Amino acid sequence: MRLIYYTSFLLIFSIQFISCNTDSPVDPDTDGSNYYNWTVTPVSMDSVYRISAANDDVAFIGGNSSYKISGSTVTRIDFQDTAFKCGGVEAFDKNSAVFWGGTSATTSEFKFKLYDTGALTTYTFSNAYPYTKLTFISKNKFYYASYDNFYLFDNGTLTGSALPPSESPIGFGKAGGSTYLFTSFNSSSFYQDRAYRIVGNTLLLVSSVAPQGRIHFLNNDIVRVTQDSTNHLLDYFNGSDWINFFSFTTPANTYYIQYLAGDTRNQFLWIWFDYNAKAYASVFSVNAKIEQTNFPTSAITVSIPAVRTVSNYADNTYYIIDKYHPTKFVKGKLK
Repeated sequence: MRLIYYTSFLLIFSIQFISCNTDSPVDPDTDGSNYYNWTVTPVSMDSVYRISAANDDVAFIGGNSSYKISGSTVTRIDFQDTAFKCGGVEAFDKNSAVFWGGTSATTSEFKFKLYDTGALTTYTFSNAYPYTKLTFISKNKFYYASYDNFYLFDNGTLTGSALPPSESPIGFGKAGGSTYLFTSFNSSSFYQDRAYRIVGNTLLLVSSVAPQGRIHFLNNDIVRVTQDSTNHLLDYFNGSDWINFFSFTTPANTYYIQYLAGDTRNQFLWIWFDYNAKAYASVFSVNAKIEQTNFPTSAITVSIPAVRTVSNYADNTYYIIDKYHPTKFVKGKLK
């Protein structure tokens, strides 16, 4: 079933960031190795599940309450829909984003709410709730996957195709001008990580390999990170195979890469944790790992990953929300 309605979109409860005067800058670069300027800002907001960056000044947040961040202002979004429970958001640009979530009416029903410069368009569907993030083709046109189906949403029309048996989605990534869907194949006899190149609305199998490491999606590259207690291997996907491009070793159980963010494998940021579960940042650039000494480690709560949500990478900017008391908004902007 599809339900479409247009409504004037009210933005209420504009909330200024709670800080002394301005965002709290992290200590400036003193050795030339710090690639990012970091700011940490305490904020007041309800429980949130997802932050999506639009650019270096605007981000959208989805959760029990949803928000748009513009500069130093957080504006709460009123969906004018008491049944809607926001589960996520994906920004297309500073003016457009797609929110999605379930309803209290039925467990199978969910809604896409398309935000566009202060207006909402709502579409209601059944049994197709997003399991992955959305991957935009153009404005109001995107791919996503539920637990066992692959979908194309095109300006209100939803076209679905079943995933192959025994496969579940990992996520979507872009590399070499193509878009790929990665899945996990599980049978009683063996397991595989599979990659499909998307051609129109068709999945073309291009890779089947034994599961290894964790797959991360940069804006225009796909990177796999494989780690044990001392070894850290980084491979990129070339459209059919995984190719190693960097590796390093550390003392046992002292370094674990958790998040990657960037445009391409030539230069990107990663967040890593030590044996005390404290967070740090490194930049990979010119085939080297460069530790970022100005990363605000103290702003990231130790040992409680559930209180943390991270954004995509947009306009050379990366956002982290730490929801432990008080909620903090961490922003890194490439210099």
